[in-house]
Amino acid sequence: MTTGAGAGGVGGGADAVLVGLGALAFAPATWWVSGVFPGGVAPDVADYLWQPVRLSTTAVTMLGITATAVIVLAAVRLRLLVRADSVGRHWLHVAGAAAAFAAYLGLTYRVATTPVIGANIGGGALILGIVPAGLGALAWTAVALSNGRRANRRR
Repeated sequence: MTTGAGAGGVGGGADAVLVGLGALAFAPATWWVSGVFPGGVAPDVADYLWQPVRLSTTAVTMLGITATAVIVLAAVRLRLLVRADSVGRHWLHVAGAAAAFAAYLGLTYRVATTPVIGANIGGGALILGIVPAGLGALAWTAVALSNGRRANRRR
């Protein structure tokens, strides 16, 4: 990716990886923040859409804190790159679209694996929204990149 004043791409290879990981980290962060619903339903009675991955409380906490830290680092780095005019402002929208979709996936996983009666219905409803949400994120990204190219041509 290119660098320099008003360049179209994210700063450099390391910056692109960090920003990409920051967007993807919204899935585990959303999953962690939403937490398990303490419904008091026995696991053998709960309507799981599928059984959750078994993790210790410590592992869940570490995953959530790490994902949140990656998000903060990526957001700060992207903002600094935009402020220094190393990348176009449209990359904020690209990262935002990816982050929103990742957050939707994290929430979907949490709902589908929550030990409550009706999780299969809620999880199924959210799964039906994955394709429209993904297409919406792609459209948002396409518009942002198109606007960014036009802005770069005017410079």
